[in-house]
Amino acid sequence: MIEQKDPDVSLIIVTYNAEEFIADCLLSVKEQSYSSLEILIVDNNSQDKTTEIIETYFPFVKLIKSHINLGFTGGVQLGFENSKGKYIALLNPDTRAEKKWLENLVSAMDIDAYCGICASLMLKWGTQLVDTAGDGCTRAGKGYKLGHNELASNHQETREIFAACGGAALYRRKMLDEIGFFDPDFFLLHEDTDLSFRAQLAGWKCSYISAAVVEHRVSASIGYKTSLAVYHSVKNSDIVWLKNMPGLLLCGTIFEKIASDIASLIYLGIIHRKMIDVLKAKIYVVKNIFKILDKRRKIQRGKKVSNKQIYQLLTPFLSVNYLKKIWKEKNNELKNFSQSGGGSNKASDIGNNTNS
Repeated sequence: MIEQKDPDVSLIIVTYNAEEFIADCLLSVKEQSYSSLEILIVDNNSQDKTTEIIETYFPFVKLIKSHINLGFTGGVQLGFENSKGKYIALLNPDTRAEKKWLENLVSAMDIDAYCGICASLMLKWGTQLVDTAGDGCTRAGKGYKLGHNELASNHQETREIFAACGGAALYRRKMLDEIGFFDPDFFLLHEDTDLSFRAQLAGWKCSYISAAVVEHRVSASIGYKTSLAVYHSVKNSDIVWLKNMPGLLLCGTIFEKIASDIASLIYLGIIHRKMIDVLKAKIYVVKNIFKILDKRRKIQRGKKVSNKQIYQLLTPFLSVNYLKKIWKEKNNELKNFSQSGGGSNKASDIGNNTNS
């Protein structure tokens, strides 16, 4: 039973052309064991039957219709502005949450007043393979999935991590009031890495909650290596690094950043033939450098932890373990890409959060 009066949790779901999977998501939300809950759906001007399905079959949902596509970050912000809960939960529309998903996230956050973010165990749809067991971040500012393609049984231990995937996470409003929510300039992709980085700098913890489980139709809502996805992935990774990396660590990680950029240039620009999108992303960063640096100054002024603490939380890009992991993942991606006949290239696939 879902209770919407004076809720402790505001659950925000951002939709865009989600008619194929929104019902599965909302049915799982309806069955949640946690009851002090309001559900807000922000629809990014869907052109299919998404809003019709919601209004017809899920009247307990507060539906907010945007007349333009605000992207994931803008949609979340609009939902946040209309929310009441002391905790803010996010869930992708292409997911299905287990009955105690939200209850387990809230319980973990209630226990620790310094926990600002809780991450879920996201499984690939219909399998026991991990999509993400929380997120990491390299010293080049690139977010990545922890435990990706590994068995869920290997990730049953709750632990502190660097970041949470915004596709299924819980945030403390007190933290958001202090450091802000998603950066509106991100539109989509890596906005959750950026938020987690700002949270870590401000002294907030991020916990991975293994008992908070959702299934995820991986890339159902965003497509695979679309031009828009490549553009925002490259642009936002640069901004994450420039905004958040403490001064001395900028110097200490510059070679890893260059190596990461060369790898992205080869993989995205050459192999996936998205060189124009990669270059557009770099041009955006150059043109907006003063705006980025202004944001950086504000973030660094609020820094409450040592450089050593941040450095130890970040994953070295130039390490054997990380490079082996990425090499394996990219090879699998390319095999799947080839088998699917080239994947989706439609910009209309864009509208929700998933790491690229």
